[in-house]
Amino acid sequence: TMAGLSVTGNTTLGDAASDTVTVNADVASDLIPSADNTHDLGATGSEWKDLFITGTANIDSLVADTADIC
Repeated sequence: TMAGLSVTGNTTLGDAASDTVTVNADVASDLIPSADNTHDLGATGSEWKDLFITGTANIDSLVADTADIC
């Protein structure tokens, strides 16, 4: 059994859109894109389900199907 895995440098996982990556652990770091205003989280037809945020959501623009603002 391996205690951990450390990979340095540029890393590519998979080589096709049909490949998947499964994470069965909590992420213990920030997820920061490599360039501002360049990468998406999800896509049309591949949407994330729920978003849970504690703190401030800084959103440049918002398009919503429905909204309950409390």
